[in-house]
Amino acid sequence: MKRTKVILSIALALIIGMIAVLPAFAVETGKITVTGVTAGQTYNIYRVFDMTAIKNGDVVNASYTINPVWNDFFTGTGAGAAYISDTNIGNALNPITIGSSTKYINITEANIANFAAAAQEFAIPLAPTATQTAAEGATSLVFDGLALGYYLVYPYGATQVKEGEASLCSLDSTTFEVSIKAKSTYPTITKTVNSEGSGSFNVGDTVNFTINGTVPNTAGYTSYIYEISDTMTSGLEFNEVISVKVGDTVLNPFPAEDYTLIKNADNKAIGFKFKLSGVKTYTVGDPIVVTYSATITSDALVTNEQTNSASLRYSNDPNNIDETYTTTTPPTVVEIYTGTVRVKKVDGDGNPLTGAIFALKNSEGKYYKFDGDKVTWVDNRDDATTKTTAIEQDENNQDIAIAEFAGVSDGTYSLEEVQAPDGYNPLNGDVTGITVNSKGNGQNDIVVKEVENRSGSLLPGTGGIGTTIFYIVGAILLLGAGILLISKRRMSTKVSD
Repeated sequence: MKRTKVILSIALALIIGMIAVLPAFAVETGKITVTGVTAGQTYNIYRVFDMTAIKNGDVVNASYTINPVWNDFFTGTGAGAAYISDTNIGNALNPITIGSSTKYINITEANIANFAAAAQEFAIPLAPTATQTAAEGATSLVFDGLALGYYLVYPYGATQVKEGEASLCSLDSTTFEVSIKAKSTYPTITKTVNSEGSGSFNVGDTVNFTINGTVPNTAGYTSYIYEISDTMTSGLEFNEVISVKVGDTVLNPFPAEDYTLIKNADNKAIGFKFKLSGVKTYTVGDPIVVTYSATITSDALVTNEQTNSASLRYSNDPNNIDETYTTTTPPTVVEIYTGTVRVKKVDGDGNPLTGAIFALKNSEGKYYKFDGDKVTWVDNRDDATTKTTAIEQDENNQDIAIAEFAGVSDGTYSLEEVQAPDGYNPLNGDVTGITVNSKGNGQNDIVVKEVENRSGSLLPGTGGIGTTIFYIVGAILLLGAGILLISKRRMSTKVSD
């Protein structure tokens, strides 16, 4: 009995000792935080490589294998086969077991973007390892409880990958949490007016708008919708699409079936829709440039600025390509401003003065002319549009005398008084220093310039006609006095004789 106890004790000690020296097999999970997400968009993650971590103290042995659903991608003629190497290039690649062979994962900083693009196309029909949709206001998504391995993060339906970047990350035995930016993006457009983000113009000016986009990566789509819609407010009237250019290809003329005018209730053209056919035939990443023109109409003579907004509708689901599976971008807006110069006429006591006539001049000395539809600038004042001060009520319902020059672009202006009110002295020179800055103020600028006239006798100025008259009269009197003096002397001489 005693012998049996000793044997059992020895066996127990051996078992405990063996347990102490056996490798510890740990099952770990990881977490991926995706930042830079877009509200309403779906984000899928796919485990491309599986990883098993075997820990023994501080020593970790990792074993990678291909996730079975990705076998066709990495073997045979699959696009991923180029990223599996038979040798450990630079002794810096992770080993992977394929069948009974050891090979190496050849995904580097130099080729990761191309790998991700190919992997995204292969992933389209696959069921994701996990999926989430970004809520309104969300800036990130967290995928937790993930098995270790290599993961592809794919914003589903995204068709653009930023150059040199890709959403690929690794959860391994030393890194259980990873934060990665959603680097695949959705199509967007931008817009300018006369090459700027906003502009200030005269009523009647014709301006050019430009929409810029990029040819998306439509791999995995059998067809792709890329449609630009552009609409304008009442102070802008659409004229024509000047050109459509994709890369170096100018579509002139572009297919009529791809182009539709947008009109208002008065049958006035306020914009257009343009659907770019054959997107898949163009080079991914090439610029798409649409240029068109519009005229600023008299409807722009209001307080609020005019806007031109454009949006893009694009396909968002490679597995469903009909018209319902699209996304429309938020509008990109260009603001158009036009300003007003108002003359407030007062007497010396600040009372309103009606009947003063003014002309407006720009920085080039040309005069304002407005025919009801278009502001132009003319050389002669006789051809200009003059304005006469008349009574209006201000915001406090007080009478003021106003003359208004509306529909002018940003710039520096001066006022020339053509005629002073009856009984008041005319101004001595132009009223200067009037600056319209609608664009800088972010709204249609209304500049009010108070101009004062004084009553009473107008004294002649130095060098004026009054001084000249005095000189002439004085000279005549002096000459007359001289003649009279000479005559008297002659008469006196004759008497003496």
